Amino acid sequence: NCTMPNYKLIYFNMRGRAEIIRYIFAYLDIKYEDHRIEQADWPKIKPNLAGKTELEQCQADAVVDTLDDFMSLFPWAEKNQDVKERVFKELLTCHAPLLLKDLDTYLGDKEWFVGSY
Repeated sequence: NCTMPNYKLIYFNMRGRAEIIRYIFAYLDIKYEDHRIEQADWPKIKPNLAGKTELEQCQADAVVDTLDDFMSLFPWAEKNQDVKERVFKELLTCHAPLLLKDLDTYLGDKEWFVGSY
C-alpha cells in the first residue's frame, strides 16, 4: 500500500513566493494545508525556519535555492500569451511533479525539511 504524503505550506498571509507552490498544488490537484502566518507572528517563527545550526541553515538554503531555481524557469515577463501558457503548462505538467518527487524523497520520513517546527 502506498500512502499519500500530507503537505503543509507555511507562508505569510499573502501571495508572494508561495503563490507558485499553491498554483502547482492546484494545477496538479494535490491537497495541502495552507497555513498563513501574520506579519506580527514572524519574529517568533523565523528562527525555527532558518535552522538552529550551521548545517540546518545550509539545508534550509538548499531547499530555498532549489525552489528559486524552479521559479526562475517561468517566463513571468513573456508578452506572447501563447508562449507563456505553453511554457507554464510544460513546467507544471513535466517539471513540477519531478521537483515535488525529489523534495518528497529529500524529506523522507521527517516531518520538516530542516529541524523541527
